[in-house]
Amino acid sequence: ISVVGSYAYLADTNGFHTVDLGNPETPRVAHTLGTLNAPKGVSAADQYAYVIGGGSETTLKVVAISDRRQPRPAGSLELPGYAEDVFAAGSYAHVAAGNEGVQVVDVTDPNSPLLAGALETPGWASDVKVAGSYSPVVDASCVHVVNMTRP
Repeated sequence: ISVVGSYAYLADTNGFHTVDLGNPETPRVAHTLGTLNAPKGVSAADQYAYVIGGGSETTLKVVAISDRRQPRPAGSLELPGYAEDVFAAGSYAHVAAGNEGVQVVDVTDPNSPLLAGALETPGWASDVKVAGSYSPVVDASCVHVVNMTRP
């Protein structure tokens, strides 16, 4: 789940959901966008949400959320590995991709995301966040802190 302003974004087997939190006592699903394959994580920032799908294929899907009540698909990119998590920061989406470590995707053009780099981890990368220039990455063996200045 990811929150931007008064909207929450989440994904499940039924699709990508926009939840209006304008009245916290009665949140409501404002829109559902289907066609996601085994979604594992969502990260929203500014005008876009990034949804990672797992299963037999790992695909990063970019969803335009500028119209909070009517999100629409933008671009997508197939990635190696088995997706576990995604975190958007600046012009990049960082994907914890299981046995393929962390995949860093340039989302400068959200309609055409590009693989910018990758980081091997000794174990199964399952969680990734970014704070400034650093990224803590959780894998099966420990937590790694990586300088992400140059993906």
